[in-house]
Amino acid sequence: MTAKIPVPRALALVALGLLAACGGPRGDWRAEVRRPTPNPVVLTPAPPLVIPPRLDLPPPV
Repeated sequence: MTAKIPVPRALALVALGLLAACGGPRGDWRAEVRRPTPNPVVLTPAPPLVIPPRLDLPPPV
């Protein structure tokens, strides 16, 4: 058995979710989307676990 949620209650839940995602009833979602992060984290690649040995190749011709 599945419980059916009445349409007004379902719409209210959707509206509540949208308001929560956009910062409240008076929130400006455009400002929330375009706002930069306060402390941007710059990801750097991790060093290799094993440094491969250098190949001693003859000089190119």
